[in-house]
Amino acid sequence: MGSMPLTAYSVHLVSLVVLAGPGGWIADNRVWVASAVVSLVDCTAWSALKGRGPLERVTAWAARRAGQAVPAAGPGPAARSAVR
Repeated sequence: MGSMPLTAYSVHLVSLVVLAGPGGWIADNRVWVASAVVSLVDCTAWSALKGRGPLERVTAWAARRAGQAVPAAGPGPAARSAVR
């Protein structure tokens, strides 16, 4: 799960809402055990086959794009006044 914590958390949250309903309660511990086992198996398989998780890829792509959109800043006001 280390290569995809955002994806694992998001899928876990959505699956629990589907199983229990919004604001629902799950009293059976087998659901929690099954959820943990399925998450571990799925995340391990995904990581072995594809590497980084899908949501992690999207956020990395967005961060790269945002970094490219910001123009390179020159020296700040203090550096410009020291040069004069």
